[in-house]
Amino acid sequence: MIRRSMTAMQKELSRALNRGQLSLCYQPKVDLRCGVVTGNEALLRWNHPKWGTVSPNEFIPVAEQVGLEVPIGEWVLQTACLQNKRWQDQGHPPMSVSVNLSARQFAQPDLFEKIEAVLQETGLDPRYLDLEITESMMMDVDRSIDTLQKLKTIGVSISMDDFGKGYSSLAYLKRFPIDTLKIDRSFVQECMSDIQDATIVKTIISMARNLNLHVIAEGVEHPGHLMFLQQNLCDQAQGYLFSRPLPAEELECRFPEIPQVLARNGIEPQFADHIWMEEKLRMVRRDYEYTIRQQQGMTLRITKKDGRFIHTLCDGELLYRLGLVPQQVIGKEMHEFLPAADAARMMDYLQRAWQGEEVIDEGQLNGIWYMAFLRPIRRGGTVAEIIVSCVDITERVRSEVERIAAQGQLYSLLDCLGEAVCITDWKHAVLRVNSAFEHRFGWTFRELAGRTAPLEPELFEGICKDIVKEYHTSLRLKNGKQAEIRVTISPVRDKKGNTIAYTNVIREQHGQGSGENNKHAVK
Repeated sequence: MIRRSMTAMQKELSRALNRGQLSLCYQPKVDLRCGVVTGNEALLRWNHPKWGTVSPNEFIPVAEQVGLEVPIGEWVLQTACLQNKRWQDQGHPPMSVSVNLSARQFAQPDLFEKIEAVLQETGLDPRYLDLEITESMMMDVDRSIDTLQKLKTIGVSISMDDFGKGYSSLAYLKRFPIDTLKIDRSFVQECMSDIQDATIVKTIISMARNLNLHVIAEGVEHPGHLMFLQQNLCDQAQGYLFSRPLPAEELECRFPEIPQVLARNGIEPQFADHIWMEEKLRMVRRDYEYTIRQQQGMTLRITKKDGRFIHTLCDGELLYRLGLVPQQVIGKEMHEFLPAADAARMMDYLQRAWQGEEVIDEGQLNGIWYMAFLRPIRRGGTVAEIIVSCVDITERVRSEVERIAAQGQLYSLLDCLGEAVCITDWKHAVLRVNSAFEHRFGWTFRELAGRTAPLEPELFEGICKDIVKEYHTSLRLKNGKQAEIRVTISPVRDKKGNTIAYTNVIREQHGQGSGENNKHAVK
């Protein structure tokens, strides 16, 4: 082994870039469902004329010490994008290229502009560039999130490399706008022999899938690694089992061979398809339950087993406001979580729904009023389950109670008045008359309710609903006679200012004739 001092390495590395001693090798990332190469990670190599190949573990720390990591990183980015575009131009299927960013690169204020410029110069579509960062670069969380969000606007994808090895808090992970987690090779290599490493790998895969992130396993070297990852639904893999890092020209020749590695060493395709189909169903159910949980109302699914109505699904914001949780409802009957009277009423409605009838019910639990819509679901011509959709009607009920109370107070007040009052709607149908009206003119409210007011029809012609007016006219008594009256009409408005009714205060005119000259005089 050739001995080389730190000073010599610093001196030689500062010349290596200009002398063309740096090169890139590429290691493929493989889709574990079909074996197709989906991308390649660009890995830096230093080929010294005297020292031969220098390990990245040796020269990258030196580059950091002498401040060369930024110019070298920019060269890697440019070269990798150019190579990926060349592969596309040669007719290879579109693949992404992954480039590792150094901590100093990531901290550059003009990183966004530099990456955008490289993409423009090379002509590579941004979606085919994947930028890899490490957990240790994300210590300044807020600044990191800002940088990542800005990079995402270009259209590139972001991967977190060596996940599980650094310091990421799960609370922050959900805030990072990343696309992929790469499981560190140290966990993958021992996943077949170390139960703790196996658990970590399974947990990362499961967490990534539930966060809608892709997951790639590094360090896949044996068929056992491959089958373990396939069985646990890892998306992609990278490692010597598929290919060691190779120069671009050598890797091109291996592209057709790589899918065969999965076919020879992976699990049976039928079994793999079955696993992924089950996962798709699980994800659909998860998304469905999440959608239900986010709704302001509540949705229940009920089926009948051995004569018992059992809840198979229950969630939604309303559920929690009713003081319940899904665990109290799922797998249970109504009487196990509802008061006896409410459970008995709902059982009647469930029986009707099971016979094919759509039913609507209103109820109250823990101070919350709800309306439930019971809809039977048929399969093969028979009812298989009942979907119950519930909405909160508490505000409506309260408003109705307040309206009735206010209406009662208004009617009591009207009956205390000495003057006759008739309230009509905009079509002039009677809504209410008070006791003074009934006493003076002989008509009762029961006789007039909903009918046109017994006033001269001409009275309502040309009424402006936005002002108070006074008229002289006549009113037809119950006994058929006419009474000369003076009517003051006032509009009744809702909260938006719209006229919804009219108050007619009626006073008798004594000692005046019934001629035309006295009718319809507007004050």
